[in-house]
Amino acid sequence: MVLLNNTIDTLMKAEIRYTQILPDCMVSDILNAFRSLFNCEFVPDEITRKMHIVLFNEAMEAKPEADLTPYFTGVPTINHPETFKQLKLSVKVIENNRSSGSTSVSSRSSSSSSSIGSVRVSRSSVKETLNSESFSSLIDMLKKYPKAEYNPINGVFTRTGFKGTTKVIQQVGNILCDYMDDKKYEIEEKEIPVSLPEITYSYLIVSGVRGTTTSMTPVLGPVRALNSTIVMDNAEEDEDLTADNENDNLDIIPCLVYNRDGGARGTVLNYDYEGKRLWNYTLSFNGPDGLFENFWRTYDTLLRNSLIEIQTDTLLPETLKASLSGYKKILYQGQEMVPDKLKFIPGKKIPQQCTFLTTKLYQPVSRATSESTRLAGLTHAYEWEVNWRGSHPTKTRFIFDEEPAILFYDPPTATQYNAGGRHHQKTYAVQFYSTYGSEGPRDPEPGTLTVWLTVKRK
Repeated sequence: MVLLNNTIDTLMKAEIRYTQILPDCMVSDILNAFRSLFNCEFVPDEITRKMHIVLFNEAMEAKPEADLTPYFTGVPTINHPETFKQLKLSVKVIENNRSSGSTSVSSRSSSSSSSIGSVRVSRSSVKETLNSESFSSLIDMLKKYPKAEYNPINGVFTRTGFKGTTKVIQQVGNILCDYMDDKKYEIEEKEIPVSLPEITYSYLIVSGVRGTTTSMTPVLGPVRALNSTIVMDNAEEDEDLTADNENDNLDIIPCLVYNRDGGARGTVLNYDYEGKRLWNYTLSFNGPDGLFENFWRTYDTLLRNSLIEIQTDTLLPETLKASLSGYKKILYQGQEMVPDKLKFIPGKKIPQQCTFLTTKLYQPVSRATSESTRLAGLTHAYEWEVNWRGSHPTKTRFIFDEEPAILFYDPPTATQYNAGGRHHQKTYAVQFYSTYGSEGPRDPEPGTLTVWLTVKRK
């Protein structure tokens, strides 16, 4: 894993200043970022002078370190909470430069792009933006778009529609968002102090012409120039890109790296641009390979079903005062617990009040929805293919009398594929023509265009 930066003129002065490419933070902030991502703790060993990274899952799977039953001197007080809790993981996402609900549109029509009066010419390649809600969590998005299709390569959720003869693909969500299951209990929210970059397709540019897809690229958002004055091609001529850069702080932007085509490639997911699986985890909190399933589920399950506070006076022997760990489980009358607050006075036999948290799951056990279950059925083996036939015997070019509405359909099923035939058939009023001039079709003739969908394998 590496940390990305958004400084674009690092080598402008023939030197690399590390202060310009490292996050603006303390070392403790880096450690907190790791704690938040992987639910771990850094435990120092003063004797060997080593630092151990202990995962919460590993601590819960390990056997208890000691039986403290003989050293509880008072009657334990059990503090039952009013309600159990569940976990919410909030994270900042660096989004691609797009409006909410961005839509890409492609068409097989060969007509030009223009509009004459109320007559709309079908477009061959355009981009549109649809009014769409933004979703802070995956469950909110899937409640509105339960049939969305998921692409594990770039983490995008889309739905497919058609605008006349034009195929429309609308992005409705991204796997990089806050994690939260359906709300059942009080929320314990943890804000993750990192910024996760969305992943977008990158293209090879040759002589100013975009070629085929070559890679996936992390999105870094607005860039900064610290060693020069640079004006971006989409900025005003008098706009200085470096005007506010000196005050811009660089966030902690983690990214995973793999080698491909002789160079380093970056992603926060676990597939390359060809769909090859790279590893078994991602930096997203959502998804079956996400951080919640790999590092946070055990903690969430304990929040939902246990972690009840136990307080009691404890008189520890000197051997345990020196060796008892603050993260390993202990036993009390056969019940496993984890220390919350350990108090003792070295060299003195004076009981001190200590606090422990239960780890036993109380019935009925509540668990968060499996991420595999949540995303089941969101990758599809079939897709819609648009077909049409005009009423004119010779002319094949056409324009619509009125611009068609965008119609979205559920993904096709295996039953529809096996049955074959036409689906979602529509008829539109059009003008057929042979030649097209600056003012529109030169020889328009009214007619109709029948459009239907068929199912094909991907």
